[in-house]
Amino acid sequence: MANWETAFVKIIREICREDGISLTSFDDWAFCLRKGETHNFIYGYQFGLDNAAVAAILRDKAAASEMMTAAKLAHVPHWCVMSPAHPEFCSLDSGWEFIEKIFSDYKDLVVKDNQGTGGRLVFRVRTRQELEQACHEIFSTASSLAVSPYIPIEKEYRVIVLDKKIKLAFSKIRPHVTGDGIHTVRELLGEQIARATDSQLKGLFSQGCLPEFLSGGQRADTVLSQGQELVLEWKHNLGQGAAAELVTEQDIMQDLRNIASRAVELFGLRFASVDVIKTSEGYKILEINSGVMMENLARTDHRCYQLAKEIYRNAIHSMLGMTGK
Repeated sequence: MANWETAFVKIIREICREDGISLTSFDDWAFCLRKGETHNFIYGYQFGLDNAAVAAILRDKAAASEMMTAAKLAHVPHWCVMSPAHPEFCSLDSGWEFIEKIFSDYKDLVVKDNQGTGGRLVFRVRTRQELEQACHEIFSTASSLAVSPYIPIEKEYRVIVLDKKIKLAFSKIRPHVTGDGIHTVRELLGEQIARATDSQLKGLFSQGCLPEFLSGGQRADTVLSQGQELVLEWKHNLGQGAAAELVTEQDIMQDLRNIASRAVELFGLRFASVDVIKTSEGYKILEINSGVMMENLARTDHRCYQLAKEIYRNAIHSMLGMTGK
């Protein structure tokens, strides 16, 4: 999708037009916004509200993990391994032997580009062969990878925080089929495909959802019982088939508020999204992003589009000193 076609760019342009803000766009990826004598910038999904060093730390999954460990903030640990193409940054205990030790300890790992986004170059590995293949693929384009234990996730949430206030939270619903006690998985999938939008089909097929389902030992002729859910993909990325669902339950919102507030306070963030997972051990931080992307949420329906737009409007007003005006 070209930058100018995204909901994000459309929203930024609408806000500036409605609020009398001068906007200069550079390839619809970098923007200069001006109101009176004040100007500020947006780059990608990064707004001019947060410290550049903090933004760099958060892009480095392993560095952010180390800081959360020091702060005793519950999170999914990530460890960095540098590419052998950069031996000047590799110590004797930070290469393949280190990865193998972690694999021996946990048996089930997630290996990803240490600075990647959007669920790209993210692999679940359960054998040494899968581990080698994942590392090879990541190092073909990335200078470092992050390795973490695979943790079964009951639910994953994204929490949007602006100036210490939780503005919105939504869960990420992975592609799945629900049994009726009559139809096979193959038949349920056929019905789902027939109803799917183009973006949902992309999530099902181009990102490997069905192979993940089949590799889990499931058979396509299985009949699921009434109400039984079969998840087709282990990842929760919205750009890879998952759907956004707004959180309205107050008890869940309070739990998310407690952990997300600690995260943004630790890093001194003003505008951020915090990915939180619910596990058998409670809530944990999966990732913190100083770039706030609500593209897939905004495309869900008109209400979600307006919610995302209002949050971006508040952030822009804060950037330009328009708060309260």
